[in-house]
Amino acid sequence: MCQLVIFELFTVKHIHPTYMIRAVTTNATDNLYCTLLTHSGIHGVMDGYTGFVAGPINGNYVYIPMEEIAVTNNQVDTKDHKWA
Repeated sequence: MCQLVIFELFTVKHIHPTYMIRAVTTNATDNLYCTLLTHSGIHGVMDGYTGFVAGPINGNYVYIPMEEIAVTNNQVDTKDHKWA
């Protein structure tokens, strides 16, 4: 009996949230939040999910499909002081 094994090559790209540009210095809460996001994302990849973003909803970390995120357009007010 002959068995055929097929391997699929793929890459996982992860940008740690602490590398994002920030207007204020980080603190311990930011570090914990970024760690939880990272763990959630990596666990999703190891479970075989693709095309998702990990994020908190009502206190639970969930996998949000990219198709759901791309449905709504959020407008950014570049005249707002928060944008500066």
